[in-house]
Amino acid sequence: MVLKVVVLISGGGSNLKALLEAAADPTYPARIVAVGSDTEAPGLAHAEAAGVPIAVVRPRDYGSREEWGQALAAAIREYRPGLVVSAGLMRILPADFVREFSPNLINT
Repeated sequence: MVLKVVVLISGGGSNLKALLEAAADPTYPARIVAVGSDTEAPGLAHAEAAGVPIAVVRPRDYGSREEWGQALAAAIREYRPGLVVSAGLMRILPADFVREFSPNLINT
């Protein structure tokens, strides 16, 4: 069984790139199914190059951190990940977001 992973980034995506390279090996037990970001991060180019869907959910588009977290969770939820990896996301995730995806949420 292959683990479905959503990766969250805010910057250049060096950790994302490493995860994508590892997941390109057919024997690797995980597949990156989407990449989320809180900004138009340069690292999203790694996802696009690998053909992985992206979701940009900007905090400024929401009235509160909690509303932003709900929108980010909704964007992630549609991919049904077995694991969410915060790999350089530079925002504190709201408590409701953390509760929803725990214990399958890790921060690099």
